[in-house]
Amino acid sequence: MDGWCVDKKDKDRALFWAKIKPTGKDIKGVIRPAIDFVVITPPLNKAADDQAWINYIGSLGFLPASERKLQTEQMLKKESLGAMVCRKVATGVHPSQRLLDKGYIEESANGRIKVRIFEKANRRGSFDPSAISSRADSYNETVWDRPSRWFMCD
Repeated sequence: MDGWCVDKKDKDRALFWAKIKPTGKDIKGVIRPAIDFVVITPPLNKAADDQAWINYIGSLGFLPASERKLQTEQMLKKESLGAMVCRKVATGVHPSQRLLDKGYIEESANGRIKVRIFEKANRRGSFDPSAISSRADSYNETVWDRPSRWFMCD
């Protein structure tokens, strides 16, 4: 389970990011019940509205609520057919292990978009960075999903 904690009054402000992951083995492979817990917060003496923090969380994929709403509305329009969209996929506890599934919008109906995925992050939960992203020429999956789970990407 992971996600951004946002200010209740200003949903464009991210206060911190947290990841909780149950784990059953330590580094040597010994089975021990444990939980990995990672939190990323603004630097000491900095607020959630500090520009350095805002730039940093943007690089990790945080999208302010106002911008997400605009993108969601845009994805449902006919003009967005063929546009490339991405969704974050958590493969580990650290934000550097948050990769992207990539696809193109083929259709929209009933508040959902049909996405043809051409690149998918695989081996979710793997800590082997060389084995995570997959862009096979034969990879081809179509999903109907809520546009709020995707964002417009280049």
